[in-house]
Amino acid sequence: MELRLGRLRLELHWSFFVLLCAAAAAPNGLPALGLAAGACHELGHLAAMRAAHMGLPRLRLGWNGGALSGQTFSAPGAELAALLAGAGVNLALAAAFRCCDGRRGQLFSAVNLLLGGFNLLPVLGLDGGSALLLLLERRLDPRPARRAAAAFSALVLGGLWAAAAALRRADPRLALLPGLPAAATWVFLREMLKN
Repeated sequence: MELRLGRLRLELHWSFFVLLCAAAAAPNGLPALGLAAGACHELGHLAAMRAAHMGLPRLRLGWNGGALSGQTFSAPGAELAALLAGAGVNLALAAAFRCCDGRRGQLFSAVNLLLGGFNLLPVLGLDGGSALLLLLERRLDPRPARRAAAAFSALVLGGLWAAAAALRRADPRLALLPGLPAAATWVFLREMLKN
């Protein structure tokens, strides 16, 4: 399903509606807070693009969040600013809600911190990896830059897996800890298969 909001083309995948229903039905409200943090993340990207007077892209929403495509960048630093704006909004919200006394505010702070930090990982397919690739392409041709970014991404992922395994051995209660490197690996592999 595709909608137009001004100049923004919004594509809603059927899985997004499944995600909305699951978030509404969850008793603890965590999925709804995750959706709100994700929406703030994408709005951060869009606001940075708008501030740089760039053409607004297509925003695709699905079960795994949002993905922007079709954007055009004119100023040299505008693309980097737009890439980092989503995580910047999440980290600002994490700081703002950290001071809240209520459980929901604290939880929203934690969700934003996790989402913002995750997206800043220098792994291709994430905002941090796209920023790394952009910086490498300023120094190298596109193909060697992509190879270097892929190699660096693999090193980061290896470090994440090793850290998760070490922490899990130290404290078995951290059984869910490999979820972060697993998600980052999945995004990386999807990005590699796409190209």
